[in-house]
Amino acid sequence: MLTLNRRSLAAGLVAGLVLAPAAAALAQTKRVTIGTNPAGSIYYALGGGLAKVFTEKMDVQAIVQPYAGSSVYLPLVNNGEVTTGLSSTLDSGAAYNGADGRKPMKDMRSLVRIFSLPYTFMVRADSELKTVADLKGKKVVMVFKALRGLQPMNEAMILAGGLKLSEITPITVAGLKQGLDAVADKTADATAIAAGIAMVKEVHASIPGGIRYLNITGSNASDDFMEKTLAGSALMELKPNPRMPEVTEPINIGTYHVYLIAGAKLSNADAEKMTNVLIDNWPALQKDYPALRAAKLDDLSLPANVLPYHPGAVAAFKARNMWLQKNNMAEAKFK
Repeated sequence: MLTLNRRSLAAGLVAGLVLAPAAAALAQTKRVTIGTNPAGSIYYALGGGLAKVFTEKMDVQAIVQPYAGSSVYLPLVNNGEVTTGLSSTLDSGAAYNGADGRKPMKDMRSLVRIFSLPYTFMVRADSELKTVADLKGKKVVMVFKALRGLQPMNEAMILAGGLKLSEITPITVAGLKQGLDAVADKTADATAIAAGIAMVKEVHASIPGGIRYLNITGSNASDDFMEKTLAGSALMELKPNPRMPEVTEPINIGTYHVYLIAGAKLSNADAEKMTNVLIDNWPALQKDYPALRAAKLDDLSLPANVLPYHPGAVAAFKARNMWLQKNNMAEAKFK
């Protein structure tokens, strides 16, 4: 189980360029677009940091391109309209495999593993809800139309908390902000959210008494149960810290991996160069973005990928002895 003491994220965004048209062929256009979730999300903040590094260390113009959710920009990464994107293993895996009757997006590739995202259910602090088990009979935001891959994670956390899915009333909303608004307006009792992100801090400040994250407890609250229920998911401990006033005691929450992905059309040379730039500048990124600090350098090639690694990324990792037999075993499942 992971432990997180997280400081606030600083966003190094390339201002004024987020609405520029996306371009795919880095070697030809000298532009990198990074698809992210909306402003206020952890993806958006980290995307700004990645864009800054690519702009400063490569002869390219790198920009952040925010969307309502990764379900919106994954098709654009798949067809090459957006160069790269930050995506969870949940969302990209579902898209790659064609979950829910969708056409499989087989032209997406993993570049580097970025971090593990702290994720749980959030409620108003003036409610009596403290654990996931307390959600029995409550209205819970379970489906985000713009982030379709999160539904299995939301369901896994409900089950890990000791409830059956039939014991809650599921609600569907457009995106993360709409889920937060529903809790703030009391039209929903709980919503799933990444802990500590900017939009949560805004809601925490706007609600009298603030918000609370729910503790995942009970006999099912284990990494083994999460992994068996949803591959790639786990639990982590979130401790009180000055940067998260909403956390008043240690709690168990969910977590899953987030990767920087790219389209298969990205040239091997460009993918290798981008990967090397991230490896070389990882310590600096960790200094600026506390959410990255738990990751070791070798974790950039972590074989938890649900998309094949891009051949250019593989070349970069092999040259630095960061490609292991476990990686070969993970890649074999895509052949």
